[in-house]
Amino acid sequence: GNKASVIVRDNLQRFADLDFQLLIQLTRPNIPRTSIELGLENQNASFMLCVNPENSLRPPIDSNLSNSQQPEIVLLIDRSSNITGPSWGQIQDAVKTYLHSLTSGWFFNIIGFGSKVEKIFPHCQPYNQTTLEQAKMTISNWKADLGAANLEVALRAFFAESTQQSYRKLIVIVDGQVPNTDPILKLVMDNSPTTQTFVIGLGSNTSRHLVFGMCKAGRGQAEFTKDGQPVTFPLILQLKRAIGLELRDFTQDWGEINLSQLRYTPRVVNSYIRTKKLNTFGLISNYSFSKTCITLTGKQLQDALHQQLINFQFNLDPS
Repeated sequence: GNKASVIVRDNLQRFADLDFQLLIQLTRPNIPRTSIELGLENQNASFMLCVNPENSLRPPIDSNLSNSQQPEIVLLIDRSSNITGPSWGQIQDAVKTYLHSLTSGWFFNIIGFGSKVEKIFPHCQPYNQTTLEQAKMTISNWKADLGAANLEVALRAFFAESTQQSYRKLIVIVDGQVPNTDPILKLVMDNSPTTQTFVIGLGSNTSRHLVFGMCKAGRGQAEFTKDGQPVTFPLILQLKRAIGLELRDFTQDWGEINLSQLRYTPRVVNSYIRTKKLNTFGLISNYSFSKTCITLTGKQLQDALHQQLINFQFNLDPS
């Protein structure tokens, strides 16, 4: 059932100075869950819908996919001479850890940018022991010596490159300000159907408008580091997000609930990516149903051309 009673038979006087803690373990923690609380008057009800799609669904990346279906993951690094966040040595260490976190068969490349662009490989290569060692050696020899940062030129060079992969993931490490934010955001948005973009902003001088804007346009997520803070953790976090599940274009079916009596947030969920739960909070005024089923539907992106409809169902029972 979905109800339980707890009876404490011991002498509570012995625990008068201690907090009472009840630990509950869910037998099926990954299924969609509903919490509802009834008001004392006017038959109002507040509710929360919660699901963790990452644990409920198999991620789209699969070692059995063909080469054209395997992910292409490109790391774009600021190598301008005005690096003011972490030291260049910290960035190199983070990139080497990142390289060891990739999986055989994936396609990858690393691009450094300043006033010009330098690539480890002319084109993305399949990840294996040979390409790993070559990338690590090149990274060790790189310096932050490419002059003033020109992120727009670097992005145009990346997006202009042809690829056999049907869908690409881009992780950008950027430090400082740029004078041409709007063209950059438009460029990322124009390429968002085939490329998902994640950004790490280094140091306190990085433009938050640029970082958040790129992630919004590219359906990714943003991370920031403080001055002198290591880059390894945010970089690995962004990699996990990049290779994880992506759902987009959600719609809701509220069953028997009268929409004129319903208020809920978020009103629109455009995209979900790995490492977070999906929660919806709502308030129903003067509810008149006994119980109903709410359905949340999203599109699971498998590659640039293929999508699958995914449904999550929540049973709402005010009784």
